[in-house]
Amino acid sequence: MAQSQEKGVLYEEVAARTLEKKGYTILERRYRSRFGEIDLIVRDTDGTLCFEEVKYRSHSDYGTGLEAVDRKKQQKIKKTAMFYLAEHHAFEEKIRFDVISLWPENGKIKGRHIQNAFEYE
Repeated sequence: MAQSQEKGVLYEEVAARTLEKKGYTILERRYRSRFGEIDLIVRDTDGTLCFEEVKYRSHSDYGTGLEAVDRKKQQKIKKTAMFYLAEHHAFEEKIRFDVISLWPENGKIKGRHIQNAFEYE
């Protein structure tokens, strides 16, 4: 596994643990389809199916994790999510698209969970 992939897995694990502490259930990690990849697919405590994009920024000069999820990336995530819903016969599910933004601070990884970061039009 390439070093950047290993780091990605580490940050996804940090995000997954954070969500689990909030009571979320992890359903899928690194879900892939021909349209793209979704870092985490989880179930919120209210039953909402959430598609989570995890973004790490090592320096604020690179912008926030949310800023890194541009329109093109959002479209890939949405297409992949629709593929997931079709595959699982889950079109009646209440869904949400979130971003988990991570950054280093004082030797630790800090984060912010942005719910409803973008919507499916």
